[in-house]
Amino acid sequence: MTTGKRLWAFLVIILLSGLPATIQAEPADPPGREMLRQRLWRLIDFGRENPVFPNIRQAGTKADDQATKWLETMFKEFGLDNVRREPVPITGWQPSKFGLTAHSAKGDVSLESWPIFYARFLDSGSITAEMKYIGASAKGDMSGKIVVADMLSPQSLKYDTIKAVAFETFDPEGSLKPGDGHQFWAFSNEEAYHDASKAGAAAFIGILRDKADNGRFFQNAWGIKADPTGDWGRPLGELPGHYVTRAVGEILRPLAETGISATLISAGSTPQTSTYNVIGVLPGLSEKIIQIQSHSDGGAVNDASGAIAVLTLAEYYSKTKISDRRKTLQFVITGGHFTIGAGLRTFIREHSKEIQDKVLVNLTIEHIGIHYDLIDGQLISSGLPCPKFLFTTKKTWLPILSEAVHKFDLRRTFIMPHVSPTMGEGASWRATTGLPSIYTISPVQYMQSSADTKEKIDLEGLGAIINAYIHIIDSLDDSLE
Repeated sequence: MTTGKRLWAFLVIILLSGLPATIQAEPADPPGREMLRQRLWRLIDFGRENPVFPNIRQAGTKADDQATKWLETMFKEFGLDNVRREPVPITGWQPSKFGLTAHSAKGDVSLESWPIFYARFLDSGSITAEMKYIGASAKGDMSGKIVVADMLSPQSLKYDTIKAVAFETFDPEGSLKPGDGHQFWAFSNEEAYHDASKAGAAAFIGILRDKADNGRFFQNAWGIKADPTGDWGRPLGELPGHYVTRAVGEILRPLAETGISATLISAGSTPQTSTYNVIGVLPGLSEKIIQIQSHSDGGAVNDASGAIAVLTLAEYYSKTKISDRRKTLQFVITGGHFTIGAGLRTFIREHSKEIQDKVLVNLTIEHIGIHYDLIDGQLISSGLPCPKFLFTTKKTWLPILSEAVHKFDLRRTFIMPHVSPTMGEGASWRATTGLPSIYTISPVQYMQSSADTKEKIDLEGLGAIINAYIHIIDSLDDSLE
């Protein structure tokens, strides 16, 4: 690393760590940390008026368009080369009216619900039909019924199991207890939705038994698409439906068990529209590329945190000289992550030759947040960083990653081998291109929910991650051929 790089890295560490550059009786909030906060808040606030999923920058919406234009503007202000927004065609999904009313013998009961993300809207906008409660799996006669099911997300990530397969676990405080873990963000019984459709159900209501009561959950459209490996242009689920919280489910379940009727309102449109990938480049002495990536749609932690990390790294490296960069750096912030990874898929398809000829490694950052426990349907902050998985597809890079984790105190981090194509965009990149990848992701409890709000971002941890990735990028820049 050159002297200029060392000096800049030192300044970034000081600014983002929350420590003053000089000793003071009352440490002030440093400008670097405040700038990081301001940019996060700016990106997050684009989605605050989403009528269905508050605070979510949903692909294909005005919020998404504004956010990607702002990211493009920032790349240009930093002086990156060849900055552009590349359109990603998607099927839009815009609810216009939704509601749920159960018609009991004692009178109508209005229940809060919201449309299942990317489920088909009702042709007539509403339907009244008999409800049928099926538990966690489709069974019995469901023809013409509004099927009510418990959607399960049991604990599937236990830390003792993860430690057993990790290259290294950095937990100096011993805060990762063997029995601890997370509910997974997908459902273990997704087939209940598909089976109800195949059995002729009129509509579907999922009770989110293992999700927080204080947020509206939305899953990646993978979860309800009839054939996720087939026609990418038609991602809609085949069955209209809503979700309700665990608490509302306690009211709805006994009503559905009696077989009374309900009225489900689910109206909206699915126009053909676009989201955008935002791309910028900093040329190096070589045309070979180190790619730094995240996605921009979603909430605060998932994934304003990752997008702003990429933005900050772009700004940092824009202040270095081309002679200090042996490799070209390419910064990519994709759109449409929750529309079956449309942005990443489109980028890989449209840049396939460049990727195969020039990209040496992909670095992806996602989900840098505070750990929250889910207790009786409520999210309770532990005050600790959410555990981080730092994956690598090459074990030979373990010394670089270990040094970064220790140097920048990335507490509660597992350094892991690449194990699954579903663990975020870095994993998807590896699975699709076959090329090397290093990627960071945290299994936050409020994943894919409007409960993913500003206070859940781990600002200190995000600053540490940014500095760790500077270390990783510089090390790879010096060593990769």
